[in-house]
Amino acid sequence: MLLANQMTLQAGIEATPGTDPVLTATAGMLAYEVSINPAAGTFADDRSASADWGADLNEPNEVYQTLTFKTPLVGSGAAGTAPFYGCLLQAANLLETVTATTKVEYATQNWSEATSKACSIYFDWAGVMHKMPMSRGTFSITGARNGKIMTQWSFTGLAMPAADAPFPDVKSTVAALMRGLPMNKTNTTISLHGITPPVESFQIDLGNVVAYTNLPNSEIIEITDRIGTGSIQIRKQPIATFDPVARYKAKTTGPLSITHGTIPGNIVKIDGLLVQLGQPTLTNVNGVLCDNIPLRFIHASTGNGEIKLTVQ
Repeated sequence: MLLANQMTLQAGIEATPGTDPVLTATAGMLAYEVSINPAAGTFADDRSASADWGADLNEPNEVYQTLTFKTPLVGSGAAGTAPFYGCLLQAANLLETVTATTKVEYATQNWSEATSKACSIYFDWAGVMHKMPMSRGTFSITGARNGKIMTQWSFTGLAMPAADAPFPDVKSTVAALMRGLPMNKTNTTISLHGITPPVESFQIDLGNVVAYTNLPNSEIIEITDRIGTGSIQIRKQPIATFDPVARYKAKTTGPLSITHGTIPGNIVKIDGLLVQLGQPTLTNVNGVLCDNIPLRFIHASTGNGEIKLTVQ
């Protein structure tokens, strides 16, 4: 009997996309709600003209793997050291810049087949090892009161045969990782367009378009576009303080800044410099009037720069 609640997850950057870096126990990930599709793709219904009823064999056109999971939005424990999910951010086409003993920044950038990173992901579920080379993906970050801020990851990787394998011994690595903090007044500050209202919840979606392509002489996972979006729910402010409808109509852009954590080594900042507000709606949350505001992350006039994460 294979037990579904036994699983491990590892990930690491590939020096050459598609080439297994042979991950060790130090690549262990703290992950939640892991789900894999080991045979994603399309197939052809090859039912031919026949005098007989019944099915013909389907023909797989392409086979790849997809994986989704969550990780807490945390630091590494030491300022200037990349967090355990840093390889995932790079495989989502964010550029990593390390300032020793101070911070690690991850910024949006254009796709380059020559320089954009990919990672290998190992997922051992109940003693069955699934390896996903050339994994690339996207993510969204969500926070709500009374809960931890989490990152939801979605990765696509090349298909590999699964194999029976003992669990890698990642226990000590995972046990040492930061566990995350609840979103509240003590741990979190959020500003939107220059105001700091009480925030019920937010979501930021990087919006990568991840494409698997299988052509003669080429099998590749690529990121072909990116449109960052999101939403925020705030307690309604006096119109004189903040008028989201007027800002929507005027196409006003402004900054969104989220800082989570207070102790160096476990502080994560999310910044969008040019955030446009969408069509706001009103809602009742436990008797309190709130604005639900869609967000759109606009690139800088020089390109990129919509979203930046700083771990410090």
